[in-house]
Amino acid sequence: MINNKLQYKLWLKQTLRLLVASLTCLGIASCSLFSSGSQTVLVSSSDPEAILRADGQYVGKGSGSATLKKNKTHIITAQNGTKQGAAVLDSEMSVTGVLDLVGGICFLFPFLGFLSKGAWTLDKDAVYVEVH
Repeated sequence: MINNKLQYKLWLKQTLRLLVASLTCLGIASCSLFSSGSQTVLVSSSDPEAILRADGQYVGKGSGSATLKKNKTHIITAQNGTKQGAAVLDSEMSVTGVLDLVGGICFLFPFLGFLSKGAWTLDKDAVYVEVH
């Protein structure tokens, strides 16, 4: 009877350690799961009177900011009358996404983070559009 209680306590202790270790790995290794799927980008133009748009949505006049999805490519345009300009904003793998991918090869959990939008980042934090 005493031996069974001792074995049960040992089993319970090992199970709790395994559970805590698994949850810790999930939390640490799948960093992208906890990262935002959007990023704020500053947009400015060579013409202070130009109307700025990100994917067709108004951003501002001359300068502004837009919150954009990290895992998409975006078109930034500036227009003042007949003068206009454009810039392309691409997405790329973020550092946390790379870590999740590499970690996923060793452990299964990080692949969950790699599949999220947080695994990506936009290639620039600021875009300057030349208006011609």
